[in-house]
Amino acid sequence: MSVYGTLENLHEKVAIHINDTHPTLAIPELMRILLDDCGYTWDKAWHIVKNTFAYTNHTVMAEALEKWDVNLLKNIVPRIFSIIVEINNRYCSKISQLTENNYDKTSRMSIIKNNTIHMASLCVAASHSVNGVSKLHSEIIKQDVFADEYQYYPHKFKNVTNGIAYRRWLYQSNPGLTQLLRDKIGPGFLKNADELKKFSLFAENNDVLDELAKIKRSNKETFLKYAKNYCNLDFNIDPDSIFDVQVKRLHEYKRQHLNALNIIADYNYLLANPDADFVPRTYIFAAKAAPGYYLAKQIIKMIWSISQEIRKNPKISQKLNVFFLEDYKVTLSELLMPASDISEQISLAGTEASGTGNMKLMLNGAVTLGTLDGANIEIKDAAGDENIIIFGMTAEEVNAKKASGYNPRSYYDSDETIRQAVNHINTDAHSTISQTHSLTKILTWFSLTLIHIVMLRNVLLNFTRTNIHGLRCHSTTLPVPVYLRPTELSATTQETSGESTDNNHIKIKNQGHYDPDFCFYLPISFLAVCSRGPAFTTSIAAKKTASHNCIRGTSASITIAERMIMHRLVPILRQLSVYFAIRCVSIILIIKHAKYENIVANAAPCTPKIGISIILRTILVPAAIPLVHREFLF
Repeated sequence: MSVYGTLENLHEKVAIHINDTHPTLAIPELMRILLDDCGYTWDKAWHIVKNTFAYTNHTVMAEALEKWDVNLLKNIVPRIFSIIVEINNRYCSKISQLTENNYDKTSRMSIIKNNTIHMASLCVAASHSVNGVSKLHSEIIKQDVFADEYQYYPHKFKNVTNGIAYRRWLYQSNPGLTQLLRDKIGPGFLKNADELKKFSLFAENNDVLDELAKIKRSNKETFLKYAKNYCNLDFNIDPDSIFDVQVKRLHEYKRQHLNALNIIADYNYLLANPDADFVPRTYIFAAKAAPGYYLAKQIIKMIWSISQEIRKNPKISQKLNVFFLEDYKVTLSELLMPASDISEQISLAGTEASGTGNMKLMLNGAVTLGTLDGANIEIKDAAGDENIIIFGMTAEEVNAKKASGYNPRSYYDSDETIRQAVNHINTDAHSTISQTHSLTKILTWFSLTLIHIVMLRNVLLNFTRTNIHGLRCHSTTLPVPVYLRPTELSATTQETSGESTDNNHIKIKNQGHYDPDFCFYLPISFLAVCSRGPAFTTSIAAKKTASHNCIRGTSASITIAERMIMHRLVPILRQLSVYFAIRCVSIILIIKHAKYENIVANAAPCTPKIGISIILRTILVPAAIPLVHREFLF
């Protein structure tokens, strides 16, 4: 504004790029600024917005195609929500015209559908450019993910294959190789990567090949030294072994478990043939997984367990090793990439958008072992078929297999190698891998305890239904119990029937019907006070009211019948509390004395610390309420 005095040329001077759908709300927010703060008309503001934003889709996975509940946005950002609704109304009106009132297609392309806002659809509607990040991925979003949008707005869609800062991953990360390149082809490659093609002239030069081998071994020694000092590498790895590397975000479609299955097959082969002529190989993994991604954590644990199992056999560990790097980060990657021999890029064809690790590894001399997926295709075209190892189905073959029906059992039954590898995971013959199921045993005990909590809940529900349904009670000295959940209760200062009120009045939402969740908490908290004797009940008021359930203040005394009901239930609660405490202690002892404590400690989502915390909060504390003094509870 200080330069041009207007925002009408914003789209000519500024570009805002949306990487996946996470920053999508920038679109309606810019509309809000232009409409509300600057006073532009809708059409003028939309023209500026549409020509300012561009959208890159990085993956077809659901996590990158966000969908948000209408009510969430309506309550949190009502003005933004109203702008999205107006964008959708105008967009659907235009689509309806383009499709000649084809309702089905208009509904598919709508930004808001099924009470959900589809952020990817909003990005496509509001951007002047939409791109994928590899040749294959861009075709997939045109033919599948945004097929309808591509039909009517083909000019928006294009491909921009991902890239890397090659100077960082060559000049900074691999000084030995950089110096060799300088000596042989000059420094021009540092400014122009195409200059690297000149190095192909030395492909048959034995002296240069020997020098490359020395640089690779030196890089391996550097990496192993760092790993021993900072990555808890507590066993020997032969730097002359093949470093077979798979480092990337851990996800099922990236298929780290396929690599692990192959390692088990190698291990089984060496168990049967310990003296076989087997080129020593070290499999190196590094990955991080989303905190709630349970299966990914289990895959990490399985790979770790394979490593432990192999290390138990001194003879086999001379030929085969597995190392899972902790806390993978750029600093570690800059040491690992130059040390790698094999680059595992084995995602199912059609699932990996591009990948950049494949580029970094190949730039440092690692041979790609992969599928025809993502940027592997362009690497294959650039490097030549003789410099890459490709296996597996194409994306078209994958789709055909899905359409015709995929039966993994048939592969298990027909292939002895696959069957033995899968059986190895499930059998107790090899203890470390099978003991990964120790967590399952612990969770089973924990589940049994939760079943007893449900039983207690049912007791309380029955008690409430038959004895204190409609009970209204309050003490002027008793704050709202901490176990009355705020999602089910709302504070109010008004009575529904015109009776007396006070500031501590609590009313159950939807009070016109029976609320079992509330009744689970009310008797325990109520009895925690009432069971202490007359000193805690003289100010408590209670009377039968069938019209609604709430807690409020009166000055009456608790009835004898209700007091009898409470005294009959309190001993039961105390006995159950002791029983739960004993079960919790037994679970803690199981965790503490688990034979493979490290497995449990590294497992997700229930580590000992978290598990004990959950046990204490969900079992011991609520169950012990009737047993302890009320001042310790509130």
